[in-house]
Amino acid sequence: MAGLPLRGFAAGDSGLFRTVDGGASWSAVALPLHEPWRCITFRSPLIGFCGGGWFGTGALLRTLDGGATWSVVFSDAVIPVAAVQFPTADTGYAVQYSYSWEVLKTTDGGANWTTLPIQPIEGLTNLEGLHFTDADHGYAGGWYLPTFLHTADGGLTWSDVAPDVSVNVYDIDFASLQHGIAVGTLGAIRHTYNGVDWSDEAWVGSTEDNYAVDLLDDTTAIVVGGGGQVLHWSSATAGLPTIAKEQPSITLRPNPASDFIAFRSTAPLPGRAHMAQGSVVIE
Repeated sequence: MAGLPLRGFAAGDSGLFRTVDGGASWSAVALPLHEPWRCITFRSPLIGFCGGGWFGTGALLRTLDGGATWSVVFSDAVIPVAAVQFPTADTGYAVQYSYSWEVLKTTDGGANWTTLPIQPIEGLTNLEGLHFTDADHGYAGGWYLPTFLHTADGGLTWSDVAPDVSVNVYDIDFASLQHGIAVGTLGAIRHTYNGVDWSDEAWVGSTEDNYAVDLLDDTTAIVVGGGGQVLHWSSATAGLPTIAKEQPSITLRPNPASDFIAFRSTAPLPGRAHMAQGSVVIE
């Protein structure tokens, strides 16, 4: 939750738990339904959503007071809600954790939700990965039968991201409208710079499933997987661009330096550049 670094929530089979001291202690949150919860997200410091349920009793909860109290906003699902995301304040999406090819959508900030069938319907898949870069463009992924889909019209129609590639997708994250990473089973890591072409960037030799990814910026991502595996991904394009390396007007002071460097250039430079012995932040 932005602006509240000490407050957080954890959702799971045992319920919903809250911390107000940075994780030092946790307390159970009273909820209107007793279900296993699969996901939680906040679209503002006060407004948040928690999804989950059993097979046959899927549900989505909402809080308007920062998580102190919760109410049911969607309970028509017959399968658990696996992921929920708001690309804008009014438009949100959710996918369900079972063999149902449909996505939930709201256009009024989460007060009301409708069900949109995912077309074309192809096989049996647990939908679990979800990420929209704006109100219309988004991705959904699943497993059991490999699934990685894209929509450009707010979920009305869907197409395969890579028809010639089979990949189970657990989680998807984007740092910008076109730069994203998707992770899945058996160490799968897929990466795109343009939102269209996806490359295989899996760690060679990894056989653990990758369950979650956080793309921190254009050069760095953290991937969490089975067996306690935590991977640090770095972009091959990280570092100073060629034009900056060759720019004769760049100066470093003091030279040599022991603890800090003043970096000056007349050429445009990236927000963060990596150096041989560390990194320097350029402002």
